Amino acid sequence: MMLKSKGIVALNIAICLCFIFVPRANAFEIKKVTSATGINAWLVEDHKNPLITMQFVMRGGSSSDPKNKSGLAYLVSGLLDEGAGDMDSRAFQAFLERNSISLSFSARMDTFSGTLTTLTETKEEAFKSLGLALTVPRFDEDPISRVKSQILASLRASMAAAGRSAGCIEGTAEAARANCSARCGHWAQCSTCALRGRPHASGRRSGGSDHRLL
Repeated sequence: MMLKSKGIVALNIAICLCFIFVPRANAFEIKKVTSATGINAWLVEDHKNPLITMQFVMRGGSSSDPKNKSGLAYLVSGLLDEGAGDMDSRAFQAFLERNSISLSFSARMDTFSGTLTTLTETKEEAFKSLGLALTVPRFDEDPISRVKSQILASLRASMAAAGRSAGCIEGTAEAARANCSARCGHWAQCSTCALRGRPHASGRRSGGSDHRLL
């Protein structure tokens, strides 16, 4: 018992020493900076890695879309890195890749935002590309057509998935059976659709032998 107590005391001392001698992590200092044109920003510096990341948000987004042009802000967010200034889409993307620059934009309901990440050695090229994208975007016909097609394909896939889920949750047993059969081949054992866990007339869970929905 004495040896056991001494061992516990020694362990506690060792743990305390670890906490005493392990250096504490330095908290990041957040500085407020203002540009020459009056734009406020928050600066956090960490020189462990030679990277610069900038994020910005402005008022706008989908709620500012013109009447009868819903989705315009979302479309623009996908086009700003598809060519700017005298560089078309292919040249602009090559410029970003050559200089290890990551540039992206996003449109939400009430905001429009962007993120820029670059190496410190190519910061001039990075900020130049961001400036071009925001002030002189090209909006060439080919990228517009391509990005529109991508958005429409994504919307169709989302609507199809929503329709399958609605059929499983709110539809008749026949609709649910058809939907689940199309997805997994055996609607009663479908592990991905909304029927999982829904009570049946017999009191069994989905996946049992009784397929009658309440």
